[in-house]
Amino acid sequence: MRLAIAAALTSIAVVLMQPPDPNSIKLRAIGVRHEGRYHHISTGMDIPVPLDWSIFDEGPSSDDGEQVVLRYARSPQVYVAIWMRHELRKPADIDGRLQISVPNKRQQRSGVPGFAFRASSIQRESIAGHQAERAIADYREGTADRVEYFTWVCTTRTLVQFDVRGAASEAEASARAFQPIIQRTYIP
Repeated sequence: MRLAIAAALTSIAVVLMQPPDPNSIKLRAIGVRHEGRYHHISTGMDIPVPLDWSIFDEGPSSDDGEQVVLRYARSPQVYVAIWMRHELRKPADIDGRLQISVPNKRQQRSGVPGFAFRASSIQRESIAGHQAERAIADYREGTADRVEYFTWVCTTRTLVQFDVRGAASEAEASARAFQPIIQRTYIP
């Protein structure tokens, strides 16, 4: 009996000493949800999450950023994400950073069939007092036409990309519904 207990304890100790499988667990939370808002820890962004929206996923993303994926109850198949990264920059460098947003995304999507920005859609604006750039791109997924709506916001402390993509009619409706969230997001 004592040998069986000792063997069991040895097995447990060996299992506990092995590192966790990163594919089986989330190693760290990147934000906190509280009272209809999502607070992103590393950037300090505070994102409203209305009742007809939900947080679907969160975690590390491309280019050393992190992202939160949302679902809109009226169009759950449309991809809606907020990519963000803490970056320090001088106020004079914000315009230059926004100028490369569209070319960088074009290069990132170079393997996507038919991916092209609508030239007339690339516009500068102000969001919550910060410089921003918006653009719309079309692409193909299999035999289906798709559209992707981008909004980049750049501050002296944060770079963020709001992204909505899917079938044209559904993505357009989701992008319209997403605009108040973008406008009410606190971006330090």
